[in-house]
Formats: sequence, structure tokens, C-alpha cells
Amino acid sequence: MTATAATAATVLPIRGRLRPLGLGDVRITGGFWAERQEVNAVATLAHIEHWLEREGWIRNFDLAVRGGLAQERRGREFSDSEVYKYLEALAWEIGRNGDAGLESRFRAVVRRVAAAQEPDGYLNTKFGRSGQAPRWSDLEWGHELYCVGHLLQAAVARARTRPGADDGLLEVARRAADNVCETFGPDGIDGLCGHAGIEAALVEFARTTDDDRYLAQAALFVDRRGHGRLSDVEFGREYFQDEQPVRQATVLRGHAVRANYLAAGAVDVAVEQKDAGLLDAVRNQWQNAVTRRTYITGGQGSRHQDEAFGGDWVLPPDRAYSETCAGIGSVMVAWRLLLADGDPRYADLIERTLFNVVATSPSADGRSFFYANTLHRREVGTLPDADRPSLRAAASLRAPWFEVSCCPTNVARTLASLTAYVATSDDDGLQLHQYMPGTIEHRRADGRELRVTVTADYPTTGRSGYVSRATKLPATLMFLGRCRCGYPDGRPRARR
Repeated sequence: MTATAATAATVLPIRGRLRPLGLGDVRITGGFWAERQEVNAVATLAHIEHWLEREGWIRNFDLAVRGGLAQERRGREFSDSEVYKYLEALAWEIGRNGDAGLESRFRAVVRRVAAAQEPDGYLNTKFGRSGQAPRWSDLEWGHELYCVGHLLQAAVARARTRPGADDGLLEVARRAADNVCETFGPDGIDGLCGHAGIEAALVEFARTTDDDRYLAQAALFVDRRGHGRLSDVEFGREYFQDEQPVRQATVLRGHAVRANYLAAGAVDVAVEQKDAGLLDAVRNQWQNAVTRRTYITGGQGSRHQDEAFGGDWVLPPDRAYSETCAGIGSVMVAWRLLLADGDPRYADLIERTLFNVVATSPSADGRSFFYANTLHRREVGTLPDADRPSLRAAASLRAPWFEVSCCPTNVARTLASLTAYVATSDDDGLQLHQYMPGTIEHRRADGRELRVTVTADYPTTGRSGYVSRATKLPATLMFLGRCRCGYPDGRPRARR
């Protein structure tokens, strides 16, 4: 699929029930979500870059070029991924509003990342150089493949929002992906990453580059998981989803972020390879997780120690972990299933999770974040040190940064790409899944245009409406699960 501004969507399946509308088709023009997108663009992105520089995580790439990584590298083994998620957020935001200042920042960071890439395409600041552990020597905890996955996602965002851009990120990602395929292909290392994520990234990269090698590698990683290839750690192999094959599992389990990222990748593989059995397996896992292991807020993960799903119906409100990244991962899975099936249940969960997990994580000024999202507290929270990173959820209040700072960058890339989750189309017309004030203008492959204006005072009053112009095609409105009826054209209609 050739990228254009109109196809600037986070997920672009070649087949499926619904086709996503991208940043070039949809604009959020006001209300609750437009305010949060503006804060994200103006405050959060600059805040993230400040902390990435302050903590030395971008500087790690400079050290890789001039030497000194073994002695001076800072951050955890996965800190490279936060730089890549920041780049992805920038790419989506540039595609959304064309900000020249963000474009300059994007290119500056890409240059520093690209300079650190090895001749064979390998790119990581934690492993492989003099004085460091060898490449791929810690597949359980090293996060090397996970980091590559976020590099690929950043490149996909850039390729879709600025096709033909000369910054070089797409080529950096291609060389890194080729290195992964050569190293972990059928004749290579029979391994996988302890943290899923590269699977969905490889599929999206295949969709972007029209190269099925990356799809084949993603499918291989999905099929390798669940056979005990990773070590039996303190939390058990379930933590990595490596105790049971994806096709046999009946519920999402283990580390909640890992579980959702794996499920997202499995849906992508299933859709592209027309694998009905794999898709059925993930659909069943999703259904059981949502009905038995998900909080009323859409939050997932009740166990703090291993950031994991608890057992069925183990959902204590005061001990809810409900990590922000798990909520974002849940949105990723539900969106892919929605595109595959067209079932509005998935959009309902997305809406619930966006409002109660994603939107609540950042503060009003966009400069501090919840890592965990408990439903209620029995004691007053502890104010975190504003000058030091917090340890995940230890502060119990929003913190400006974390030692494991996956949530701020994840929130930033999600808000920047939010319009990609609003609407879809099919041969019959348009489907509106999220009620956000805005405009939709989409030219179909047959030349017909869809133009829709959405008005909504939502969630303030719950009222929404739409005006369709310049189209004879129908628009389908998604009635949320809690709604008893809808009022298209002012006439009550029972929800179906």
C-alpha cells in the first residue's frame, strides 16, 4: 500500500471488515479531546524531550558514535524505546498540524539515532559494543527486539504522515528490520523477545514497505511464543506469555502490557495471512479478559508486583494497578479486532479506556503522569520529587518522569494519533466510532466523497450529532453499550 497523507493511520490492514480513516481524513476540532491534543503538542512533547535529554537517553546514541557507552550509558536496558516512541509521537503530531518547530526537533533526534547504527543494521545502545554484554544475550530482559519494534513504529508513522521525507528514518528502520530477519529467521536464532511488541511493528512495517519478509518474521515470532523458549523466571513463564501457545490460550494473562502487545501482533498476523484459527483464538482471549479481568474503567492488570492480570474476577479497586500502558495496549487490540470484525463492542471498550485510563494519566498541564490508575485510595498520596524520576507507581500521585518511563511517551504517541481511532469506511459507507467534534472528509477509491461534520458536547452532556454533506452513502453511528437508544434525524431508535 502506497502511503499518502490520507492513509496516515496507525493500523492499515490490507484486508478486513473495515478500513480506517487517517489523519488526512479526520480532524478533531474542539471539545474534550482537542484540548488534550493541544496540551500534548504544546507541553507534553517538549516535557518528554527535556527529560530524555536530562536523563541522557538521547545522549546514549551520541556515546555509541564517539565511544564510552560501557562507562557512561544511562537509563534502563529499554531506554532506547522511549526515544523511538518520542519520535513516533512527533511524527504523528507533525502530520496532524505541520509544526515546523517539531519538524526541526524530529530531524535533529533522527540524525543522532541514525549515526549510532552499526554497518549490519543492528541498533541498540545497551548491548554489543566493547565492554557491554553481547548482542541478543538476554532475550528475557534485554528488550533489544522490543526496542527495534518501537523504531519501526516511529518509521511507519513518519512514512505515512510525510511520504518521501528525506530524514532517513525509514531506511534506518529497514536496515534494523533486515538485521532482525537475518538473525531470527527460520535459519537463525530460535528465540523471541521477553517483551512482545515487535510482532505488530513488523506487520505494520510490511504493510508500509510492501515487503512480506517482515510479515513472515512477525508470524514466526507469534508461533514461537508459548513453548518455553524463555527462562522460567520468578513470575513464571506466564509473565512472558511463554507457557502456552497463542493459538491454545483462552484468556489474556501475565504482564498486562506484554499480553496486549502480543495480542495486537497476533491479530495483525491473522488478518494478513487469513488465519481464521489464530484470529478466533485472540478474539476469545479478548472476550474472556474483558468480561472477567478488566475494571469498569477499562483498566487492566490488578497485580503490582509483576504488573500482571490477576485471576478471573480478581479486581480489587484499591489495589488496582491498571497501568497506563496496559490501557493503551488494550486500545490497540480492540481497534485491530474492530477493523477485522466490525463489531461495535470493541469501539465501546476503546471509548471507555480512552476516557478513564488514557485521558486521566496526564495532568491538566501535560507535565506529570499516572503510571498506575487505581480506582480509589485509602490514604493520601505521596507528592513525588519533581527533580528526580519516580519508581513506576511508587509516588501514588502523578509524577513528571519515571525510572521506567514508558507511560509518558505512550500517552504522547496515542494522543498525537488519536484521530486515527475515530472513524472507518467500507463498501457501504462510513462508520463513526468515537464522538468527538470534528470533520471527516474522505475520497473513496471509486471517486465518491464522504463529508461529515460531527457536533458533540461529549462527555459534558452526552449529546452528539452529525451532519452529512456531499455524499449519498450512509453513515453508521456506534451506539455505546450503556445507551438504550439513539436519535438519528431526531427520531428515537432502539440500539441494536
